[in-house]
Amino acid sequence: MELPLVSIIMPVYNRERILIETINELLNMKFADYELLLVNDASTDRSAEICDSFASEYPHIKAIHQLKNGGPGLARNKGMELATGQFIFFMDSDDKIDNTVFDKIAERLRANPQIDILTLNHKEITPQGTHEVRIVEHDKEYDADDLLSDKAALLHLAVWRSLFNHSFLKNNNLTFFDIKTHEDICFNSLAFLSAKTIHTMPDIFYFYYRHFSENSLVDTFTVQENYKGIEFCSKQMDLFIQKNAISEAKQRAVDHFIYASTLSLIDKMSLDEIADYKFFSSDVEFESFTVNLSLYRQYGMLGCAAYVWGFIRKQVQFQSEQLGKDIYFCPAGKLSVSFAQRITNEGSQIVGILDNNCRLDNFHIVEAQKANSIHVYPFSQLEKYKKPEDYFIIVLGSMNTARAISRQLDQLGLVKNINYVSGV
Repeated sequence: MELPLVSIIMPVYNRERILIETINELLNMKFADYELLLVNDASTDRSAEICDSFASEYPHIKAIHQLKNGGPGLARNKGMELATGQFIFFMDSDDKIDNTVFDKIAERLRANPQIDILTLNHKEITPQGTHEVRIVEHDKEYDADDLLSDKAALLHLAVWRSLFNHSFLKNNNLTFFDIKTHEDICFNSLAFLSAKTIHTMPDIFYFYYRHFSENSLVDTFTVQENYKGIEFCSKQMDLFIQKNAISEAKQRAVDHFIYASTLSLIDKMSLDEIADYKFFSSDVEFESFTVNLSLYRQYGMLGCAAYVWGFIRKQVQFQSEQLGKDIYFCPAGKLSVSFAQRITNEGSQIVGILDNNCRLDNFHIVEAQKANSIHVYPFSQLEKYKKPEDYFIIVLGSMNTARAISRQLDQLGLVKNINYVSGV
């Protein structure tokens, strides 16, 4: 019997209300060179029965039953043990894919069986609206170092954006850790750090539903559990770097992961939980700085969060209270909105959030417009209505983001009023 091109591994836990629909959509694909491994993670509803029913009817579907609930990571590990496909694709049981794209994916994989990873783009769907997450823009083959030097954010994403060469995973002993949160991000980051050849396709392939259902892990984990997951991921990448001779580009990508995780922590945790931030605030100078692996090794993730928050808070106080300048965050997005709200709640005024590509249908922008007196403005607003000495801009973003913003603002003669809070 010829082995399948792709093994689709799907953890299943109490998904009886949507599982039949999810499987039927896969069965309706034109692409058929796959096996589907349904790993029932000790469900207490009818999910096990549904898995068995499909497996009995379709030879390319396998039902695997875990005796004890261990979470999606351990379920995926069991699927990998039994998978026979040349490539592995991890799919959640309550999400969807664009079936028409799989033919293009298969064509690429058959033509390039040696690649380590093929990665695409996805769309996030929430009760507030939809948001396209386009990280890769080209239909292209990359050396992993070259791709990560430009797209370090790939380390910070879930596994379902990519297909992984099965032999590559085995040769690098890549499996999921037994942790409650961020097990997929941890796996994904170590895979990209281990990879040599990565292909990209710009298609929107995966539809991630953040519906916060009663069984949604995203909705049930506490802030502390999320923090522990981020801390664990950071530690594993640090250990990887210590054990392996990796390129400067990959080290910078890890620095970016530390930075992005730091902003995420500040967004999720109360300021009381970032207990040491006052200690750091007295030491931070008024100049650009970076959050990286070196800072993490010295202070841990909470220390990094304290460092960033202390810097931002002190900048806002100095610019607004002593110099009388209006403060803007840039670029617009969920983190900028969150930070602006926190600062205004403490008594300092954030005039608004700047974005040169204001799209009113972006749900982050919509939510920002609803938040108190926080508004989103195009860059041209400053050029038309304000003098440079009247305002100050704090940029939250990677250095790639900072450079892109800098080029746009420089054309307007505004670049001297920017302060960057960034990773590498």
